[in-house]
Amino acid sequence: MNKTIGELGITDKDSLSELEKSAQIRHLIKVRSGIYHKAAAEPSWVKDYKPKRNSVIPDSLWFYNNWDFNVLSTIFEQLTKTSIYKAFYNDIAIPLQMQDYRIMDGEYYYELEYSIHPAYHMKMSARDLARYGQLFLQNGLWKK
Repeated sequence: MNKTIGELGITDKDSLSELEKSAQIRHLIKVRSGIYHKAAAEPSWVKDYKPKRNSVIPDSLWFYNNWDFNVLSTIFEQLTKTSIYKAFYNDIAIPLQMQDYRIMDGEYYYELEYSIHPAYHMKMSARDLARYGQLFLQNGLWKK
């Protein structure tokens, strides 16, 4: 959680500044990295509100940021040497007895003109989402 983007060797198309490289995994999880690099699958409204790059220190401001989410998945795959889709299948779909989710329902969505980090999209049925919702309602405990 305390490893920095710089320590992990994370970079992007237009590189990252030393300030941006100081963001930690924990900051990405909280969407408080302070990294406002253009991201794959970024909603169009974001550009009107996103702070300028290098204007915010890590952990000082929450701002919805696809870059943080995308890079977290890249880091997950880098550190675990497994795809996020396979991990979701093994660690969530199987234990929750999801009936429809398949590893192939995950899709890497690249917009290389913006970022080397893809968005990690997943297709999921309503009944499988309901199981995930039930897990949330039970505070993360599946078999009570």
